Amino acid sequence: MARIEHRPTKKNPNSFKIISFCGYDGNGKQIKKYDKFVASPTLSYKKAFAEAQKYALKLDDKYKTNPYYDGSMKFSELAELYFEIHACELKPQTITTYKSSYENHIKPLLGILSLTA
Repeated sequence: MARIEHRPTKKNPNSFKIISFCGYDGNGKQIKKYDKFVASPTLSYKKAFAEAQKYALKLDDKYKTNPYYDGSMKFSELAELYFEIHACELKPQTITTYKSSYENHIKPLLGILSLTA
């Protein structure tokens, strides 16, 4: 769940900072995405906070699926992203074996498929 912080300004008392947590990177550090939500200044704080919560839930859904996914990725692009991100975690021979297996067996069959939710 995202954390919501009330950040009022002189112009709008219904401004919020939203911090979404998107898992951990390769070093074990938490990945955070920051966003801002500004509700109408005519709303009460309670209603504005409820709107900010709805917005935060939408962001959580977006980031939980995959923070790198843009909606038009192919399987081959996902595989390349996997090798790029996880190469530092694997031994060089393991990377060579995985890439060879992928290039020879998986990519010809699945590489052109589009990933759709």
